Amino acid sequence: MKPADAPFLTVIVISQNNEATIARTVSSIATQSSPRPFEIILVDSGSDKTVDIVRANFPEVAILHLPKPVFPGKARNEGLKIANGDVVSFPGSHVELSPGSLAARMAAHEKGYAMVTGAIINGTDTRAGWASYFMDHAASLPERPSGPLDSPPNSCSYDRRVLMRSGFFPEDRRAGEDTVVNQRLWDAGHRAYRDNGIKLVHVTRCRTPGRLAYHHFIRGRAWGRILAERGRDAGELSGYFNRRLTLIEDCVGRWGGLLADCYSQVKPLIRLGVASAWIGAHSALATHRQTLGNRQADRAADIREASAGGSPSTSEEVAKNYHASEKRATGEAP
Repeated sequence: MKPADAPFLTVIVISQNNEATIARTVSSIATQSSPRPFEIILVDSGSDKTVDIVRANFPEVAILHLPKPVFPGKARNEGLKIANGDVVSFPGSHVELSPGSLAARMAAHEKGYAMVTGAIINGTDTRAGWASYFMDHAASLPERPSGPLDSPPNSCSYDRRVLMRSGFFPEDRRAGEDTVVNQRLWDAGHRAYRDNGIKLVHVTRCRTPGRLAYHHFIRGRAWGRILAERGRDAGELSGYFNRRLTLIEDCVGRWGGLLADCYSQVKPLIRLGVASAWIGAHSALATHRQTLGNRQADRAADIREASAGGSPSTSEEVAKNYHASEKRATGEAP
């Protein structure tokens, strides 16, 4: 039996050179009123003063400093290894929690949901910031009501045991590691709940059109890689531009409320962001095709060389390894 003061929820903040925002992020978590205990872990892989700021101002926070920069999936996994809570949450170092958010998250998980998400509020008041907000968080607008979801959430907290049984986050990508995990959990039959009492203020770096285009190009590459790993090709992106614009428009029409006028003003920048994501996804798929083609050519050459050597057993072994590698590259089970 767990001790009475054992944390029910672990908040894992991952950071990399976030000294400008980290104090506000951690303060918004540490000052939460909660019916059950929670712990905070900072996983930092940067080289600025982030760790010093947290250590000086928040002695209750456990700090794990990694010796070199890592992608988000690696940082998440390192935090998971030392987490004690039944539930784990991963607010970014550029996010601030509104009062009551942790209590609402705990209550939602106690209903039995493996994944719980909430509302996102824009914290970057520029035209590019609003455009990025509508692109990334149209399904998480504040006026969307609470209730079960009919598809995997974009971001969420997790039942820690369910998450760890399913496998850790992929560590080899700049973005999209949570998309992979959320789909994996959904496919395994785990469901998600949205609680509107959970409110996070998200501060994006997309303050300018150039930064907006770059950010969504990178996110598009992450999506293209996921498609490639699922065995999809560029045909999956046919009609993507209009589909995504329609999805955003539909979400704003249903839950945008007073944000509808702002949305209308930044539509041209949203189109820029969607186009950048489309280009990024295509480039990732093209890279995957090139990599797969090179692997196939190399392994075909190995087979020819082994066959020319007159060793049937060697040739058969190379062929077997070739087909297994090809299936791994296309996302199939060997």
